[in-house]
Amino acid sequence: MIERWAASLAVAIRNNGGDERVSVDVLRFSAILILGTLFILFGTGIVGLIFSRTADAYLVLAVIGALRYFSGGWHMKTGMQCVFFTVGVVTAILLMPQLSQTFLWAINILSIFLNFCFSPTGNGQKIRSKKQWHIFKWISVAIVVFTAQLQDSIVSLSILCQSLTLVTMKRGEKDAEICQNSLSSDV
Repeated sequence: MIERWAASLAVAIRNNGGDERVSVDVLRFSAILILGTLFILFGTGIVGLIFSRTADAYLVLAVIGALRYFSGGWHMKTGMQCVFFTVGVVTAILLMPQLSQTFLWAINILSIFLNFCFSPTGNGQKIRSKKQWHIFKWISVAIVVFTAQLQDSIVSLSILCQSLTLVTMKRGEKDAEICQNSLSSDV
């Protein structure tokens, strides 16, 4: 649905005085990003209003977004899948009860391990050098370590959900190899 709307929007922009140097495909891609983001923000706002936790709902998005920028992670095949998945994650996190300190530490340690082993994935990221790759890895780990100190259920669950997207189903053995290389080269 988002892809269809984005294609129509891209053609409309192009036909109504859009820059001829920019292809319809580039316009469509940009429209997909904008429409997807708007749907996620709107859906998250609705969920926040339903549960009377709008600030918490947007906190989930902010935490996931900040970590995702540096760590990467897998992507859905369509924009609507991304919208439903993201709003679903926000909803699930808001429905979780307050977690014990012990459980929060376990979640945070797992998240640190996942980010240390698998970030950055390079999915959706333009990593130009090995130095930038290492910088993104350590920023990802630093975000998780910093947020672990907060001992907040919403933040820790958001970090865990984003960290789990670093492990891909198709790459299982490749992920293990990356983790092993990461452990041996970064320590």
